[in-house]
Amino acid sequence: GGRYEVETEMAVRAARLGFRFAEVTVPTVYGGESHLSLSRDVPRIAAMMLRLSIERVVPPRVMREALREEWNRP
Repeated sequence: GGRYEVETEMAVRAARLGFRFAEVTVPTVYGGESHLSLSRDVPRIAAMMLRLSIERVVPPRVMREALREEWNRP
């Protein structure tokens, strides 16, 4: 991802790896209104969520290979 879907991907992947989450207040410095585009960003976020859901069932090749290597370690 390259826009707002990056946060979705990072949060899902971190949760799957067992990272713990905490709420932290961060000041925003937009200088105006948010640049989130409903017509451009929402479909990209939804597509990322779909891709991550499918990935749970059919992991990408690189993830399958990494898992095999982990299982084969002594």
